[in-house]
Amino acid sequence: MPDTTSYSFQPVRRRGLFLLGAIVFISLTASVALFVLALQEQYGSYFVLFLVVSLILLLPSFFAMYRLYALIRAEYKVSREGVLLIWGLRREEIPLNDIDWVRMASEIKSDLAIPVLAMPGAILGTVHNEELGEMEFMASELTSLLMISTSKKTYAVSPSDTGLFLDTFRRSFEMGSLAPIQPISVLPATYLRKVWSDRWARVLMLVGFILTLLLLTVVSLVIPTYKTISLGFSPSGTKTSAGTIHATFAPTDPEYFLLYRRFDWRIVFLS
Repeated sequence: MPDTTSYSFQPVRRRGLFLLGAIVFISLTASVALFVLALQEQYGSYFVLFLVVSLILLLPSFFAMYRLYALIRAEYKVSREGVLLIWGLRREEIPLNDIDWVRMASEIKSDLAIPVLAMPGAILGTVHNEELGEMEFMASELTSLLMISTSKKTYAVSPSDTGLFLDTFRRSFEMGSLAPIQPISVLPATYLRKVWSDRWARVLMLVGFILTLLLLTVVSLVIPTYKTISLGFSPSGTKTSAGTIHATFAPTDPEYFLLYRRFDWRIVFLS
């Protein structure tokens, strides 16, 4: 798409930048604070609680960080060859001849379903509409929503100047396409999307995550109840029972954690 014939439009960003930035700051600050509190605990239920909640709070921070990056990078381009939609790692090139119409969302008679987890600055996702069929949102605000209809699906975008966007598209459409572009659709993490779309794959990933947290909780609560835990070798290196690699943990003295490996090395961690 030649730069000399393309016109660039930015989405509405103000509210989205503020909201997503606040989510990133609050979740990261809380996660770091709870992690520091967990390090101050020797062992027990508070250590597990602080550590687990700290890890869980990282999820919304990473989620909001990508959406913040996508909003900053978002852009719509209109030219005589077609329309280019960019939102983060998502990229859609639509030939001008494939576009049926472009109009305001307020002109659509049926109610528009909103994607899950939609928020100012990140109205993203695909929904089904009775009148328009499959709809993909790449927008930041509902108040400035434009619909771009093609033979395959309808795209919902939110340029900051909807009037200028419509005028530019109509002018480009009237002039006609000199060198039609090929339709290109780039989806971020396509493989992960396919895995997550499988119900059994989602179940296995969630169960694995929950079991990992349960294992961390049980180990953190059970180990402190033992004075020592011997895995086959004494601190002097002598073999105490048949086995492979062994270690000794002495929680009775919280200042030391000793790990011994047969013949080759010894590591001492001081709290």
